[in-house]
Amino acid sequence: MQKLLDVELLQSKAINNVQLNSDVVKLPSGKGICYVGKGIQFEYNGQRYDATSANQSQLNQALKS
Repeated sequence: MQKLLDVELLQSKAINNVQLNSDVVKLPSGKGICYVGKGIQFEYNGQRYDATSANQSQLNQALKS
């Protein structure tokens, strides 16, 4: 179970290699991965949004699609 969590779901090796020295941080992605925290953004229909309550409707639409 730990291997499934570390390798498949959390992608711990990729997370540990993330470079935090630029405006855009490339995080691992895949089905079921959700990032929560200050500075999180999402893209929908080619536009980038901050994950804030002001953009909640766009986030809901992105999640539904």
